[in-house]
Amino acid sequence: MALSEQLLAAIKGVYAGLDVRVVEVPHRCSYEGISLEGNFYYLTFRNGAPTVDEFAEYIYHRVIPYCLPRKIRSEKDQKYRSTGDPRYIHELTDQARHLFAKARATRSKSGEPGEVILFVLLEAFLKAPQIACKMYLKTSEEMPVHGSDGVHLACGSTASSLRLIWGESKLFERISSAFDDIFESVGKFLSSNAGRTPRERDLDIVRDHTDVEDPVLKEALMRYFDPYASESLQLQEVFACFVGFEYWPSSVGGGAEKENVEAEFRKAYSERIASACDLFVEKMKSAGLQHLVFHILLIPFPSVSAFRAKFFQHLGVSHTD
Repeated sequence: MALSEQLLAAIKGVYAGLDVRVVEVPHRCSYEGISLEGNFYYLTFRNGAPTVDEFAEYIYHRVIPYCLPRKIRSEKDQKYRSTGDPRYIHELTDQARHLFAKARATRSKSGEPGEVILFVLLEAFLKAPQIACKMYLKTSEEMPVHGSDGVHLACGSTASSLRLIWGESKLFERISSAFDDIFESVGKFLSSNAGRTPRERDLDIVRDHTDVEDPVLKEALMRYFDPYASESLQLQEVFACFVGFEYWPSSVGGGAEKENVEAEFRKAYSERIASACDLFVEKMKSAGLQHLVFHILLIPFPSVSAFRAKFFQHLGVSHTD
């Protein structure tokens, strides 16, 4: 089996129904001298309004694969299959919820639903499985973890190349503020502190805590992180940035029939996507990061705080905690 096929098989995620929760709006990012790709989504509509609550529930149901390494999930699943005792499934849920709540309590920028959305979009749509379970490591008292919001791998443009994806997730009212925060985070990720960068520490995490059960696949992947192996020359780093932001154009609604609201929204949002990409590139250049490769993912919400509150309601945690 080719490495690309093995990597795709490693996803092992179930994302049935995601296409019922989000709709993609095609848009090609094209800027001279800039490496920028993008995927742009909005929540599906029902009765003239976005299905925010249903999307929050869908994202909540993915906290287990986001928070827990594949080995732990496989062990619990095997015990459940061999004994029929549902407590092993409940233990997974409880452990994931505990990790998420703990991360939120101990780190102001962790434990956010945006991190899970980024995870889902990368695995389901970009076919890039999570390669290091940082949420699980973040909550270990023996291992303080900083750096990126997620680490994923995807097949490159050639059969022998591999993409290492550093994830950034932001849930902001204003998209401009989210972009500012992204480039500040990426700048810090690449900046040296006490002789090492957060990027270098995250590379150590990838090498030491690779979330791959197949030892043959793990060995093949690790060659891309060995500076003395030829495969390391075929590794490309990409910054995947998810932004959830508040957006509801004033031109939408206003007496229109409910079945026409989504069409109006989609038209206005298509124009917003184009201006958002222009703004992203402008801020990228201002930050001096135009030499990097970026992939932007957008989802607008009528209210970011309402979505966040609904997610934490499912999690059983107050969003003000």
